[in-house]
Amino acid sequence: AIARKNGMETFNIDIASSTLPLPVAASLAKMIQEHRTLLHFKVRAKFDEESGMLLAKGLERNESIVSLGITSSTLEDQAAAALSVAVQQMRSLKSLTFFLEDNRSVGDATAEAWANAIEEHNTLESFDIVGAETIGEQGWVAILRAIIALQQCRICADGCDIGDSVHQAAADVIQRSTSLISFTYNASSGPTGSDIG
Repeated sequence: AIARKNGMETFNIDIASSTLPLPVAASLAKMIQEHRTLLHFKVRAKFDEESGMLLAKGLERNESIVSLGITSSTLEDQAAAALSVAVQQMRSLKSLTFFLEDNRSVGDATAEAWANAIEEHNTLESFDIVGAETIGEQGWVAILRAIIALQQCRICADGCDIGDSVHQAAADVIQRSTSLISFTYNASSGPTGSDIG
């Protein structure tokens, strides 16, 4: 069983070589839901739909995590969308990171759901996203429009099918944001590594 002792502030799990087993996902969800001192949570694993949904349910009920990082090449649209709902409920969250390199399941609908969660969140300060190649222009534009009130953001859309509307949305962030301290935008073409303060 995964320990849930009081006082633990950081929890990292890395099993990227295999799909997260359902019993482990269930234990993680229970630990996340019940823990009151956990501040930093990172998971790197392959998710099937059920394990991803379990993780989202646990996160949705957590009241302490300030930093959340999820790395997965197999996170599917339905579980990814459930994570957006969870993020909206995590009122202590300040930093959110998605590493989705080689992920070919997450698309525009999920990106728009994440954008909505970011836009409506009152405490989120930092957002990083790397990949996925299946997010198109509509999804990236939604994310870029949502991050304008954050303090830090890194967007890596290399290899994605994007065009001028995405690059224009990135330029608009630079022009309009009054809160961003650091903004990095990497794409297959257009501006790269922009920092504003």
